[in-house]
Amino acid sequence: MNSVRTYSVSYLTLLISGVLFSALFISCGGTTALRADQERNLYDWEAKILHPSAMVYHQSADSSTFYFKLFSDELLYTRSQPDEEFSAKLKFFLEIKQISTGEIDSLFFTYEDINPDKEVRQIIGKHRFPLADEGDYIVRVNVRDLSRRSNANLKLEVRKTSGLIRENMLIINEESLAPVFGNDANIGEPLLMSSDRLAPETLYHSKALGSLPLPPPPYSYSEPKLDVELGESSPLTATGAFYSLELDTALNVIRNESGASSFALFGRPGDYPEVRDLDQLIESMRYITSRSEFKKITTSSYPKKALDEFWIETAGSKEKARELIKTYYRRVREANLYFSSISEGWKSDRGLVHIVFGNPNKILLEPGKEVWVYGEDSNISALTFTFKKTRHPYSNNVYVLDRSSLYKPGWDQAVANWRRGRVFSE
Repeated sequence: MNSVRTYSVSYLTLLISGVLFSALFISCGGTTALRADQERNLYDWEAKILHPSAMVYHQSADSSTFYFKLFSDELLYTRSQPDEEFSAKLKFFLEIKQISTGEIDSLFFTYEDINPDKEVRQIIGKHRFPLADEGDYIVRVNVRDLSRRSNANLKLEVRKTSGLIRENMLIINEESLAPVFGNDANIGEPLLMSSDRLAPETLYHSKALGSLPLPPPPYSYSEPKLDVELGESSPLTATGAFYSLELDTALNVIRNESGASSFALFGRPGDYPEVRDLDQLIESMRYITSRSEFKKITTSSYPKKALDEFWIETAGSKEKARELIKTYYRRVREANLYFSSISEGWKSDRGLVHIVFGNPNKILLEPGKEVWVYGEDSNISALTFTFKKTRHPYSNNVYVLDRSSLYKPGWDQAVANWRRGRVFSE
């Protein structure tokens, strides 16, 4: 049960009842302390207590809605009196910066989740706020658990314009009625799409032909392949104001009849971001296997046995192999969580480096790029990887590594450490 005591209300309640809730909006001209130009644990899932998801949906020309999702087992539920119900109290602070003008607005709202039995579940809510100007925005979000005094920061890149863009389309699971956050959905998940802002028209669905190859190593002279070939388009089934869709492949492009507007959705396996399917377990360990070892595993009559034998031989014992496996696939999971775009996150340049080297000592966030530093800046043996944001028609989360032959000694050492049963950078 969710309690609306100040400025928020449960999304699912609103969706079912159709009631429009006007949330409090507070605007001010000052900046906030949400910005972080240097990070250490930006992509370290286990270092954080809260793991919220968020998105913005434009339901009208002059207002938009902020949606959020959290997990109840990450919150602290308390009560002041024995006869009161357990509740978790959250505070959200949003800084909304229009990129073209540099203008900054901010708002805050509070949310209370009533959970008398402290049941483990998803918490989904929404908050509507004025947003009249079209353009590109950076929305920085701070979520704070007021009882535990823990917090988390998010950054959203939001565009407001007319036409078929992701922010103008609300996508929900047809069975649970829960919203789809971002552009990822499970393969086979029944989806419904609708828009309060766009006029009804025929929409078309195109699928990618094949999948992208793994990125080359950091010292390669080759660049990762980013071009995606699409198959023929087919019209989406429309029932009233809703379009029906099921994803059965990785990349799916939704476009209007003229082709002038489009956005992409990405089909992910049901366990995503976890990697549990045997083929995926084998494929994602390609970064630390030799060509002959990888071929031996993939062509084996008993690939699961061959995979286990590789890890045990690498680690030296079953106990140590379990620790290596746990660390390796945790990094694969983190890569999927943070770096997914036109392909799974572990197949990206940042995923490649994250899996082999782990979390860097420092992450510098600069306009259009990220700089990862392993070791101390003043140390001659420190490794610095620069990832530049690359414009892509289907994702704004594509970063490409500046490759150099100078990375080869460090890469070889990191891979050798894995193959000696020692985790690099842990």
